[in-house]
Amino acid sequence: MSDGVVIRLEEMLPECVHFQERGVFGEAETALIMALRRKHEYSIASRQAKLADYLSYIDHEIQVECQRRDKFEQLKVKKTNLRDFAIVRRIHRIFGRCLNKFSDDVSVWQRYLDFCVQSGSSNQLTKVLMRAIKRHPRNARFRIMAANRELQQGSLIAARKLLMRAVRIKTDDRCLVWQQLFKLECAAVHRAVTGTVAAGNTESASAESKSPQPVPSCQPAMVVYRHAVRDLADVRKADDFIQYAREAVNALEMSVLGYTQPAHMDELVTLVQSNH
Repeated sequence: MSDGVVIRLEEMLPECVHFQERGVFGEAETALIMALRRKHEYSIASRQAKLADYLSYIDHEIQVECQRRDKFEQLKVKKTNLRDFAIVRRIHRIFGRCLNKFSDDVSVWQRYLDFCVQSGSSNQLTKVLMRAIKRHPRNARFRIMAANRELQQGSLIAARKLLMRAVRIKTDDRCLVWQQLFKLECAAVHRAVTGTVAAGNTESASAESKSPQPVPSCQPAMVVYRHAVRDLADVRKADDFIQYAREAVNALEMSVLGYTQPAHMDELVTLVQSNH
């Protein structure tokens, strides 16, 4: 155990020298940082290591990273060296070691995902989401985060598939999943009508293309609505979904004012307002 800790601490030395040379941390600051790292490394290397030990180490490194960012801003220094990313990479590794032991704890996964978002670790965020879903397949929020991630990257179809799969396996919050799927279908109509994004197609149409585009339809949203109300009836969540759907449809109506009316818009409004 001690040999592994010593090796990891020695691997941190070039990073410490680098930050001292750039004027980020002084000798006293570096000594304190390393002393705390030594303490934390021995703590999590123990067979009796607790979740709190890992989280305490992570909190320490996040604090150090915040100090580094503040100092970079003060000195107007930009990241130009791989060692400038060393602290963030270390936090990822600590989270990885933590999850090797406490993968059953959903809160740790959520905390790691939050860190990926805050640190701008986009590629890692996608990987962690897939791991979290694999470990906790019925967690609705992980699947919704993955769907939102796909939508942000312009893949409406992939986002829809993720949410439909979440519906089929009946996650721990079916109402939330149905709400997000209905919201997605409303967003698809809005985007198609306003021309923000071609629904279901990540590639832009050629400016020279004269082929007529299909009229956006509200039928997918209507199908989702009917299935959701039927599925949620047995868990007494249908009323919550109906209220959410009404608000979503009202927002959709307002957002497409002045544009060509999407097909079946009136039917969707009537369906939602009639509670059928």
